[in-house]
Amino acid sequence: MTHYASALAWCRIFLASEAPVPFPGIIAADALLFPMDRIFENYVAAQLRRACASIGIIMQSQDHGKYLFDEPKRYHLRPDLVATNDNRTVILDTKWKLPINGKPAQGDMYQMLAYAIRYGADHVVLVYPTTIDSPSGKRQSHRIDISGRATWIHTYFYSLPEITAGNDEHYDGAQELAGFIYGLF
Repeated sequence: MTHYASALAWCRIFLASEAPVPFPGIIAADALLFPMDRIFENYVAAQLRRACASIGIIMQSQDHGKYLFDEPKRYHLRPDLVATNDNRTVILDTKWKLPINGKPAQGDMYQMLAYAIRYGADHVVLVYPTTIDSPSGKRQSHRIDISGRATWIHTYFYSLPEITAGNDEHYDGAQELAGFIYGLF
């Protein structure tokens, strides 16, 4: 029965309504960890791809066709999402971390600026999960002129579904974000 020890430990935790703790105790159980940044990125991409298809926007995940420098090709650029419509492009990058005091990290702004320049995009969007302080659809816009062309870096808060007991319906922010992107074209 030793090969069932880990499963039995998890059963004891769930059935006894106990919570696993990060320090030694009576029961040892294996941990199950998930990279939340990747889960958020993949979830938003899948939901947004469906929502954008219905309004004529092509959404591509993990585009890898551009480099920061062309000769020699160095520093591969890989935005999370590239939206195209009628030869116009909007770049989106998902961030699981939250902006501090409502402001994106400086490195993230530089990253978005590099995407805007190399992809020739007038709009780039940092997508964050919603919080109590930053409700769904909340956004900020920052303008910069690049070679006489106005470029906008937007922050957008994406609503994740809330599933409650006894309620099979849930709201997801994909349609709302798709509408925002459509308005940028």
